Amino acid sequence: MRTLFSSAFVQPLAATENIHGYLDLSPSQQEAINATLQAFTGARDHAMAVGRQLETASNAVIHRFCYRQLRETFGLSANLTVRAIACAARCLKEPTHCVEGAPVVEYDARTLSLGDEARTLSLSTVAGRVRDIDLSLTAGQRRRLQAGRVLRAVLSRPRQDRYVLRISILPRRKPSL
Repeated sequence: MRTLFSSAFVQPLAATENIHGYLDLSPSQQEAINATLQAFTGARDHAMAVGRQLETASNAVIHRFCYRQLRETFGLSANLTVRAIACAARCLKEPTHCVEGAPVVEYDARTLSLGDEARTLSLSTVAGRVRDIDLSLTAGQRRRLQAGRVLRAVLSRPRQDRYVLRISILPRRKPSL
């Protein structure tokens, strides 16, 4: 039997690494983030209800049945709506993945971008792109973040005065000789 790839070129995927940071928000940034947390959570929970009603956890099926309605009802961008549906499908497949009603927003490379030296970032919100958000990290976290590739990030608000961003990165591998 012939394989598609030579084993010399197949390398195991490196484990992802999570970095936790805190956002220092201005009042206008806080308002946009709070609205996005509420809209994303509402969209995710609605998509979960649609999945339960259809008795499916398929991302594609849930997307087909409620994408437009979520965009219109919750005012999310296209990318955030897709992320809310994917999050709902994952919650239906793995119930321990999330708590229904818990306010979170899932970001990916299209909806989150890092600024200079990973000190600031910009996020998609219901109010548009919010830029120059200060990200509090240690020097070691900042180095690891700069050396890796951002896969996704989850924004939550565990307390009234605290916004936590958990960033999952794929560490870049050094080229082998």
